[in-house]
Amino acid sequence: MVEIRELICGIDPDAYFDTAASEFGLENGVQQLNHKFSNVHLYRRDDALVVTETEPLVAYILSLHRSEAIQSNPEPLISVVSEQIALKGAVKIQKDMGLFVAQKSH
Repeated sequence: MVEIRELICGIDPDAYFDTAASEFGLENGVQQLNHKFSNVHLYRRDDALVVTETEPLVAYILSLHRSEAIQSNPEPLISVVSEQIALKGAVKIQKDMGLFVAQKSH
């Protein structure tokens, strides 16, 4: 959800984001699973969240605990999200999703 990361980093460039997805994710999962399974398929699904209210998105972002600055003063975040919703009608957040199906040969 790149748009959420951009919102957070736009307010706090020092925000914390773990790198677990870079170790295993949609981009590299097939290659990693191929070491243990003979038949691996990735089924991708493009999806998006369309958020039309400020409060739920701000609450979600605050629950991530990525930024001490935003945690201690959420007003800049509230302002940015409210502004985007007022201008565009919603905040659209792309979701890159997928499912790996892996089978071992007998």
